[in-house]
Amino acid sequence: MLEYELAPGEAAHRGTASVRIFADGRVQMKRPSYWRQAGTFESRLPRAQLAELLQQVRSLNLAALSPDALAEAHAEETPRHILTEVHDADQVTLIVRELGIERQVTVDAPAAQLERLPNQGALSSLVEIDARLRRLLSTGGNLQGTPADEITP
Repeated sequence: MLEYELAPGEAAHRGTASVRIFADGRVQMKRPSYWRQAGTFESRLPRAQLAELLQQVRSLNLAALSPDALAEAHAEETPRHILTEVHDADQVTLIVRELGIERQVTVDAPAAQLERLPNQGALSSLVEIDARLRRLLSTGGNLQGTPADEITP
């Protein structure tokens, strides 16, 4: 299972949006109350899209996205780039559960960090996955789904 949470910086105190994708392609989306189409929805991801997304996630080097690894990468880049604090930065959490093993990473402002670390491959991959899952959250991915009052895992 793949789980994604987005805590938008400007509205993090009002709740997070989330997507859960199961091995069978079932998708659960939760949009917080401040979104235009708030609520909890369930749908399905076509097999080809599911396989492509899972391959992208499986190849992601989560260790390279740890706070220590990113701090070290930023320290190496400091002479060429001036680091600035990103206010109201989005926070992205990605959780991958496979074969009884859970891997998780949380990154603040991944796109802003990528601008400062353009050669950081894992960060680039995370930004691509983030963009893909944001599209799914905001558009439903053009999936056929039905709103659900309550979804059980």
